Amino acid sequence: MVKEVLEFLNKKSYSTVIVVFAVFWVLCHSQGFAAMLFTDQDLIFQKLGLLKNEYLQKYFFGNVCDYDFWIRALLPFILTWLYVWKIPKWIINRAYEKQINYKVDRDLIKERAQQRLIKERRQTTKEEVAVAKEQNKLVEENKKLEDNAPEKMWEREYEEFTKIENYKIVLAQLRYVIYENQGFIRHERISSESLMVCDTNGLINMSDGKCSITDKGKYFLKRNSNSGISN
Repeated sequence: MVKEVLEFLNKKSYSTVIVVFAVFWVLCHSQGFAAMLFTDQDLIFQKLGLLKNEYLQKYFFGNVCDYDFWIRALLPFILTWLYVWKIPKWIINRAYEKQINYKVDRDLIKERAQQRLIKERRQTTKEEVAVAKEQNKLVEENKKLEDNAPEKMWEREYEEFTKIENYKIVLAQLRYVIYENQGFIRHERISSESLMVCDTNGLINMSDGKCSITDKGKYFLKRNSNSGISN
């Protein structure tokens, strides 16, 4: 099998050389072929006194004493040698090598561009993730602030406050002292137990027999009034 392949390649190369040599030989003798095919014998005989075959042999194909004969004989060999062996080595192979190198360079440029694109996309994704985390953090902090807002805390404390058995009486006495008696404390206005409950729960501030209501106390009175309306 290998032998047959080598023989085929040798025949192929030999055929190529023969064809190339034949083409160059015809080109080098193109004037002789033109004269052979297109020049009238009478015209040759009239001008030179020669027959066509004598004319062709003397000027193109058979005059070994003429240096043009040797140029036309040797030039096909030289051109065939250059075309088959030297031109591929000097030009075609180098051009092919350059082409391959250009292709490799383009592939490298494309790969670097793709790596850069991937890197930038990763960076963008990281930035987006960081922004999302920051937003989530802000949402959680806002939620905590909302959960820790005074009214949120007061609402929970109010729910605990309503578990006291007489909480409505306590709030009623507080409202009576604050809004009808300008905060002056008297036993007939508010009992000591109710006063203690309001003070210990931060509903009032006490000073020299007088009290002032805190924002928390206002919230408790408001919630109690709203619950009374809803009831």
